[in-house]
Amino acid sequence: RDEAKMVTKSFCSKQSRKRNSKEILIFLLIYLISSNLHPSDSLLKQRKGVYQDREDKKIHFSEIRKIEIKDEDVAFWRVSAANYYENKLFLFDSRKNTIVVLDDQFNFLYSIGRPGQGPGDIENVSDFCIDDRGLVYALNPFAKRLEVFYADGEFKERIQINVPSHISFSHPDSLYVGKDRIFIGYSLSPNLVDAFTIKGEFIKTLLNRPDPIEVPGINLGNSTEIKLIPDTNHLLLFNTFEGVFKIIDEEGKIIRTFSAFNQHHQEEVKKIKGHISESNVNKKSPRINIQRFNLWSNFGISHDQEIFTILLLRRTKEEPQKIYAFSVKGEFLYATPAPTPISEQVNKIYFFKDNALFWTHEYELYLAKFKKGG
Repeated sequence: RDEAKMVTKSFCSKQSRKRNSKEILIFLLIYLISSNLHPSDSLLKQRKGVYQDREDKKIHFSEIRKIEIKDEDVAFWRVSAANYYENKLFLFDSRKNTIVVLDDQFNFLYSIGRPGQGPGDIENVSDFCIDDRGLVYALNPFAKRLEVFYADGEFKERIQINVPSHISFSHPDSLYVGKDRIFIGYSLSPNLVDAFTIKGEFIKTLLNRPDPIEVPGINLGNSTEIKLIPDTNHLLLFNTFEGVFKIIDEEGKIIRTFSAFNQHHQEEVKKIKGHISESNVNKKSPRINIQRFNLWSNFGISHDQEIFTILLLRRTKEEPQKIYAFSVKGEFLYATPAPTPISEQVNKIYFFKDNALFWTHEYELYLAKFKKGG
């Protein structure tokens, strides 16, 4: 009888070990699958940059000066976007509805487009870009079309963006044009980013908006910047409200998601979302309402493929704004103060060659040389 008990006990122990081993194996499989589905979670809200204590790894600015064009006939007044192509700087002036072209010494060369609604006219442009062939695309969000010019300013064609009928209320807002596709982001839409043919025909939705649209109600507008990571076929998207980057391929597969943690930013996001949620619970808006909050600037990519963006928040006017740097793999590298000679709020940053271009809240432009290590 005792031997039987021992055999039974041994058998149960083996069965228990098998069951435990099976449970551990199932847990590991679930973990691996989860890791593959969410490969980037560990890169969200990174707290300390890998080079935060390395001054030799940080970007440093010098020779900072304000850009001014003395000729009043060609002076720009409200630059809202910039691109660089073949030693020329293209600046969109939203007050004049023209693209001003300068050489790399900031001498005026010519203008592209003119105010109006006809072919070759520019109106209500929300974004513009230049493709690898030197074609300039200006996006009109309300007409849902692109005005296309050659780099020398000659008008080429008009492209209608055929937004899917079920989101016909959506207005294109941000733009990137690749070799054979147009990528469009929307200010408010269940579609976050869509791909179109080079002639404007819809191909597919790459990313959907994560939260539903309240109708009626108050909604956070989509705030998405789109660029191509150099030497890749990957798109880099940046949410200027959440401060979150996403790397996706041209089919919409998310490769990586990353961001840096800032306490002030997190507090502001929570406050804004709480206010909107409370307003919708109390039905304060009888119709659909869009509210957009840019808590971060656009982003720029330097020639050594580091990504930079500027936090627009600061607790006092005396506190310097912070520039945040990331690798193209999503690592948070460091945060460093914006150039001190620029006393105004900096809203946007652009990079070309070894220059950084800063656009301020007062629509003034500052140029600075930059290099690593001071």
